[in-house]
Amino acid sequence: MEINKKELRKISRRFRTLASNVMNAYFGEQTDALIEFIDYVKGTSLIFDYVESLAYDIEGLESELDKIASSYGSKALELGADSRRRTYLLYRAFDYIALKKLSTTDFGRYYAHSKKYQDMAKAFGDRLIYPFVIEIEEYIKDIATDMGFDNDSSYYITINSSGVQVNIAEHGSTVNAEQGNIINKEEIFRAIKNVEDAIETIENSESKSVLKQNLEIVKNEVQEVQPKKAILTSAFNTMKFIATTVALTPDLAEGIKLLASVIGIKI
Repeated sequence: MEINKKELRKISRRFRTLASNVMNAYFGEQTDALIEFIDYVKGTSLIFDYVESLAYDIEGLESELDKIASSYGSKALELGADSRRRTYLLYRAFDYIALKKLSTTDFGRYYAHSKKYQDMAKAFGDRLIYPFVIEIEEYIKDIATDMGFDNDSSYYITINSSGVQVNIAEHGSTVNAEQGNIINKEEIFRAIKNVEDAIETIENSESKSVLKQNLEIVKNEVQEVQPKKAILTSAFNTMKFIATTVALTPDLAEGIKLLASVIGIKI
């Protein structure tokens, strides 16, 4: 299919918005939010074609989902260790839940360790919606990179004893660094420390792990002679997505934005 950069951005933004709506929905409205989300996935060929490319035979899925729905939290969907197979499994599960208009709380109850329906709805988002969203977002990011999203401007970051220097080159040209582009090394280290401290306040272990992994990518990349903007942008966007749609931690979101700004990445 043909798609330009602007259309890809719109698809990604709409996908993330609808996913966020599901994850943050009131428990009584979460199934309706899921229906809208899965309808968008099925109606957007860029996403749907990818999900279908992951297809494999899943025997007895509908029967298993019915058993889980009536198990009062004693059963859960076996997701497996393969992220691609898990993505297709989750898609099929979401499609069935939406089709039958089953309560999402019945599928989050196992993970919630709580009798509160809102906790069950949150668990459904954290443990089932989130892994699906991350896989699709990675796929979209790969397309963005291949299309040259990160080729309009190249960022060269050098860290030495005098500080951090950011040079921007467009379309292969070079730009001489001005003194104003020099950033004190202590400033970037403080920004990293602020993000690390904010991450420690996150309760969800899976979200915390992903945040730490991506922050480590940033820390390693900025020490390269020529850090890759594509890698930095991808890591920052992943952290931003979790901070604003999953963890919902304003301090973390602000810290990530500040760190990106200090390094010279716009998110």
